[in-house]
Amino acid sequence: MQNNKPLPPVLFFIFGGSGDLNYRKLTPALYNLFLDGSMPQKFNITGIARSEYAEDAYKQHLLEGIEKFSRRKDENNCFRRASHRVAETCHAVKVTTIQSPPLPRRSIRRACE
Repeated sequence: MQNNKPLPPVLFFIFGGSGDLNYRKLTPALYNLFLDGSMPQKFNITGIARSEYAEDAYKQHLLEGIEKFSRRKDENNCFRRASHRVAETCHAVKVTTIQSPPLPRRSIRRACE
């Protein structure tokens, strides 16, 4: 039995957004859910990564992943329309990690006692 209630808006944050898992699995799976009608009308996908991507380059990267790895190939010529709808909701955010200096060993020992 299918639930016909409209889904509330959703924000997806994908850590490692420029990585292989997102490229091969996550974005193609979200695309398939979109085709199945299992995504809300309003959704946004934000890929968080250490790599820097221009917005259009990131969307093109994800479109290539959808085209290569989606289990749903161009059904009724809807691929272009649907995949672009999914891609237009995608955004890339570059995150820089700051590594703090390591704690001296004696501080760690004291903390464990």
